[in-house]
Amino acid sequence: MGELYRNQSTSTLTTSSEFIIYNNGTGQSVFANKEPELQSVQYIISQEELDAFGLEAEPLNISFHGREAFRFIPKKGSKRHLKEIEKKASTVGCVYFIKSCGDHKIGSSNITRIKRRVLGQCPDEILAISKPMKKFRQYEKELHKEFASKRVLKYEIFKNLTQSEIDWIIEQLGGINVDVTQKHSKGRRMANG
Repeated sequence: MGELYRNQSTSTLTTSSEFIIYNNGTGQSVFANKEPELQSVQYIISQEELDAFGLEAEPLNISFHGREAFRFIPKKGSKRHLKEIEKKASTVGCVYFIKSCGDHKIGSSNITRIKRRVLGQCPDEILAISKPMKKFRQYEKELHKEFASKRVLKYEIFKNLTQSEIDWIIEQLGGINVDVTQKHSKGRRMANG
C-alpha cells in the first residue's frame, strides 16, 4: 500500500483495486497509485471529476486501522457500466464439479480460464465440467440453491452429498466436456537419471 505524506487524525484513508483515497478533512481527496514505482505520485480530485470519469466509490465493508476501504466502480447507468454488463452477459464459461478432501465443490469460470481454475484447486477428482454456455454463473447459482442445505456457509463447498446427488449433478453437467489434462512442453519435462 502506498504511503501518504500527512495522516492527520481527522482524515480518512481508503483503498481500491488501483488507487488509495486519502481525504484530508477539507473536502479534497488525494489519490495515490498503489504501484510501488508510482507511490509518490498523488492527485487531488473532486466529486465532479469522479462524475466526469463516470466512477463512484463503493464501500467494501472492511477497514484498515479504523478507516473504511472503497473501490472504484463504473457509475450505475453510465456507458461504462452498461458496457460491463453487456460484456458479462456475452461471456461464455463452464460450471465444474470437483471432489477434494472428501468435500465437493460446484464452481464456475469463463472458458479461457476453466483449465487453470480447476487444476489450480488441486482436486482429488474432477467429476464434471459443463459444455461452454453463456448463462454459466446463473446455472452455478441454481445448483447452489438446489443443495443449499448441504452448503458450507456461503462458500461453493458442499458436505455430505449422497452418491445419488453426486450422480445427478454429474448428469446435469453432462460429464467432463472440456479437456483439462496437463500437457508438458519440451522445456518442462524432467530428465531421467
